[in-house]
Amino acid sequence: MKYLILFVADGIFGYLLQGMGYMMGINSFAKRKIKALEFFLVSSIFGLIAFGIRQISLFNFGFHTILILLIYILVYLIFFKTPMFQTIIGALVTTLVTSVAELCNTLVWTGLIGMEKFKSVMSSTISTGTIDGRITKAAMGIPTNIILIITMLIIYLLMIKKLNRENAEKQNETIEADSQ
Repeated sequence: MKYLILFVADGIFGYLLQGMGYMMGINSFAKRKIKALEFFLVSSIFGLIAFGIRQISLFNFGFHTILILLIYILVYLIFFKTPMFQTIIGALVTTLVTSVAELCNTLVWTGLIGMEKFKSVMSSTISTGTIDGRITKAAMGIPTNIILIITMLIIYLLMIKKLNRENAEKQNETIEADSQ
């Protein structure tokens, strides 16, 4: 039962939500509308990629993040043929939003439970932590991903609204040119 709780906390509320955030971020800047089935499928794949890479203990934390980011960018460039610059900007903005959300989450948790307890929980890993410690660590990270999803959804909706406005203006220009 505890492994099921860990899967929900870490897998679904952790890696899947982050995958969704990255999809919204990259799609926003690539000016690409999200399709529901593709969104859930690719978000799940992104979550599995991030989970798998984070299990490799040979890498430091920063290297995990860079490797995950590069894979996300390559997936979009190769499979979705998105423009390189916009794809990279979308991924970097999403990473920045994630970092700010993690900082806010860290400040709140250290304020609530203290720095020593926070460090103790965050040091819980697959090789050194108990299942309860890993569940606690995963649960404490959920607010970060909720902030990420809300922020990226707002950015995505604003970008799509702008794209729709631009398309409507182009249509109006075409109609006006055809009527003359």
